[in-house]
Amino acid sequence: MSSRRDSTEEQNVPRETPSKSTDATLCERLEEYVPIEEPNGGGICIFCEEYNEKFTEENLITHYWKECPILTKCRLCNIILEISTLDDHMLFDCDKCQFVKQCSICHEVVDTDDYLAHINKKTCIAINDDKVSCPLCRGVIKPANEYGWNLHLLGANGCPKNSRKPNNKPDVFQ
Repeated sequence: MSSRRDSTEEQNVPRETPSKSTDATLCERLEEYVPIEEPNGGGICIFCEEYNEKFTEENLITHYWKECPILTKCRLCNIILEISTLDDHMLFDCDKCQFVKQCSICHEVVDTDDYLAHINKKTCIAINDDKVSCPLCRGVIKPANEYGWNLHLLGANGCPKNSRKPNNKPDVFQ
C-alpha cells in the first residue's frame, strides 16, 4: 500500500501575506490584517503605524473601524477604506455609485441630486488631472504618493476635515 497523499489534502503552499491595500474591499479584509506584535505584547497599525501596547487582533480591528486617521467610512455604503481611495471607491466600486457624480472642474464627488446646483454655483476651483486632492478637505496632496498622503493625514493636526486625529505619529510626520 502506498503512502501517497490524497489530492484533497491541504498542501504546503505558502500563504499570501496581506499588503497595504488601496482597493475598496478593505473592510471585507480587515480581519486578515494581524497586528505586528512587539516583544512586550503590543501591536502596530499597518496603516497609520501607531504603536499601542494594548493592540490585540480584536481591538486593532476596532482601531481600523473607529480611530485610524488613514481610514474612513464611505458615506454611501459604510465600508471602511483608505481616505486616498474614497473618491474612486464612490465613483466606481461602491454599490451605490449611481448616487454620485464627479465634477469635471474641481473633481469633487457630489451627490447626483446636488450636481446641477454644484455646477451652477460656478465656485469650483479647477484642479489639473495630474493633481491629487483629499476627498475630505479638497486640499492638494503633495507629493501625490503615499508619503504625501501620510504627511497630510498624520502630520501636525492631520487633515482639518478628518474627525480621526493622529495619536502616535511617526517622527517623520511631526
